[in-house]
Parts: sequence; C-alpha cells; structure tokens
Amino acid sequence: MVEKQSMSTSYFPEETTKEKLCDQLEKFFEYFRIKPETFEYILEKIEESITKFSNFRKCISAKQRLAVTISQVK
Repeated sequence: MVEKQSMSTSYFPEETTKEKLCDQLEKFFEYFRIKPETFEYILEKIEESITKFSNFRKCISAKQRLAVTISQVK
C-alpha cells in the first residue's frame, strides 16, 4: 500500500515541485528577510563592484558574497 502511494505522487511531479518551491521561498524569506526578487535586484546593482578575480584560487561569487552579507545584517 505504501508503495502505491509513493508511485502515485511520482506521476504528478509538478505538484511536488511547486510545493518544494513554495517551501524554498518561505525559507529564503525567513533567512534573508527579503524577497528573492529584491535579492536579485540588489545583486544586479552591485555585482560589478563586489566581484573578485584571482589567478591562484576560485573566488567567492558575487551572489554568495551578497548572501553572506545580508544574512549577517539582522
């Protein structure tokens, strides 16, 4: 019986994807206290000034840099 239930949910991946996306959006807002659209807007405006380049190692991306900064401002 349990196997049939799990199989039936796999026939509707768009519903589970939508639910996961809503959960992720809620978690995003809980963590950063801003909407994802606002985060992308801020990133677009400051990406050039916070992007770093190095020949020796892989640098932290501008998106990660902004995420850490916003998460620390509470």
